[in-house]
Amino acid sequence: MTFLIAFIVPMVIGLWAQHRVKSTFARNLQVPASHGLTGAQVARRILDSNCLQEVPIEETPGSLSDHYDPRSRSVHLSPEVFSG
Repeated sequence: MTFLIAFIVPMVIGLWAQHRVKSTFARNLQVPASHGLTGAQVARRILDSNCLQEVPIEETPGSLSDHYDPRSRSVHLSPEVFSG
């Protein structure tokens, strides 16, 4: 019984948190950028304004997959963020 509680409760909390993150991301993805720029353009401006012109911005497959890769020293954006 204790095992079930120790296993099921964290699993339910994790699934709930995952659902909240995905639904919030999907809802905010529908909001257009106020300046009409894509995510790639915004990322480039941020990098350039911080003297990081050498950091490339690449499109990577998947949803919620945006990240900085310190090994390749590059920014990776999901398709909906890169183009949207």
